[in-house]
This record gives sequence, structure tokens and C-alpha cells, in this order.
Amino acid sequence: MTDNIRIGVMPLEKDAQTCFELPNCKHPGAEVEILKMAYRLIGVNYTIIDVWKEFGEVYDFGAKQADGSWSGMIGLLQKGKLDMIGLSMRMSSEREEAVLFSYPTRVFEVSFI
Repeated sequence: MTDNIRIGVMPLEKDAQTCFELPNCKHPGAEVEILKMAYRLIGVNYTIIDVWKEFGEVYDFGAKQADGSWSGMIGLLQKGKLDMIGLSMRMSSEREEAVLFSYPTRVFEVSFI
């Protein structure tokens, strides 16, 4: 295992990922808090990579392509450019065949009114 985990994020408007760039962000959000706590506990360093700035990936979490490869964040993970994705992402059986997901840290239930 590497001693510096490369975590891919994309700065979604009004989302927590931008707090990674601010050392004293007071309201970082669930993803940021969970990752900071986990890496502090196991003593591993990490680097936050803005995939928009670094790789030109814009709002693409990942979709399977006709040739079997993946686009977006999942594609970057499979190509070894990232070690993990630091965003909440919808799990699907197709995505679970491509990458390993952590145990869900939260579940969204949707209802219509």
C-alpha cells in the first residue's frame, strides 16, 4: 500500500469537497469528516486531487463504455491515476463489477409527496 493515498474529488457547487482545499473549513460535510478521521486513525497521508483541474474530468462519476472501459472518476481509478474516489456515489451492480466500494456510510431514501 502506498504511504500517500490519492483521493479524487470534483468541486461540485455548494458541496463539501472544496473544504479539502481550506485548512480550517468549519462545515466540511460527511465525506470529508469520514476520510479525515479514517486516515488520522490509521496514520496514512493523503493528497486531494481535483479531477477537473488535473485531468479535465467534468461531472462524470463514471459510465461503462462500448469497449468495456470506464469514463470519469471510475476510469481514472481503473487507470491507476487515483487510489480512491472521495465522493458519495450511487452504487450499481455494473459499477460494483468495475471497482470496490466501501461499506455504505449513509443511505438516501427518496419519497415523493
